Amino acid sequence: MYELQEQFYNPKDFVETNTGNKVNKKTILCGSQQILLTGKSILDQDSVIRADLATVRIGRNLVLSRGAILKPTYKPLSKAILPSKTGAPGLNFMYQNMKIGEYVFVGEKSVIQAVSVGNHVYIGNNCVISRGVIIHDCVSIADNTFVPPDTVIPVFTIFAGNIGKPVGTLPDCTQELMENFITSYYAKFLPQSSRV
Repeated sequence: MYELQEQFYNPKDFVETNTGNKVNKKTILCGSQQILLTGKSILDQDSVIRADLATVRIGRNLVLSRGAILKPTYKPLSKAILPSKTGAPGLNFMYQNMKIGEYVFVGEKSVIQAVSVGNHVYIGNNCVISRGVIIHDCVSIADNTFVPPDTVIPVFTIFAGNIGKPVGTLPDCTQELMENFITSYYAKFLPQSSRV
């Protein structure tokens, strides 16, 4: 990986929590009481977390880039639930809780509707991760990739394309590389007041 440049932000645009999360004031957090954000994460401008649909659990060290969306997946049901007395059809799907692991990077304008995203995962810009997808640990998804519904991406896989498919494997040191990348990204995401 290349050497990251320092990124400076206006401290007035961000809220920093006791656990080190840096949340842009223009981040959209729906159902914030159902968002479990562990710490040292960056939620950039115009990113969205739809926890009004189901609980979203996020491990330490997430980077949710500008315009990225986390939306819980849904699963179709064999028969509708809660039919209405007025004759309206009942629901034929149900939202599931979403789990995001540690040291995860989500690129700009990517939409994630996976059941779970493992640890040490890199998701590029403009990706669409469809409903029901399971991404295991140590996975890299290239920019502009469409991952079809119910796909399971195994460990150490490089996934790319539209429609996405495995195109290579990652080295055994991926865990260490992702930890270094995210830690460095966080350390170089600095308030403008610290510019020298």
